[in-house]
Amino acid sequence: MKSATEKLIFNSLDSLENRQNSVETKLGMVESRLTTVESRLNTVESKLNTLGNGFIDLSRRVFKLEIDIADIKEKVSYIPKLYDMVDKVVTELLSYREERMFINNRLDKHENRITKLESNFSLN
Repeated sequence: MKSATEKLIFNSLDSLENRQNSVETKLGMVESRLTTVESRLNTVESKLNTLGNGFIDLSRRVFKLEIDIADIKEKVSYIPKLYDMVDKVVTELLSYREERMFINNRLDKHENRITKLESNFSLN
């Protein structure tokens, strides 16, 4: 038969094996959870990379837009000069038309006078 000490040792060994199995089971669950966390982190990292690429693309577009806006501002700066030039041309054209109307009116009056003179002197 087994002595009480042997029984105590065997019981202690059984208890230690049970605890070891329990610890191994818990470590397996922890490892499984760590694998899940790692998978989620990989997914998050992938999404962050996608967002980073999107931000890079957006920053390129913003840079191009800033260049386009600067180009537009430069071109728009010429509009006041253009308006001034057009205003001068239109003013000159109006002046020319007024002068022409005045001259035409004088010519009509002269023609009327000449016609009267011719009719009075029978030159026609």
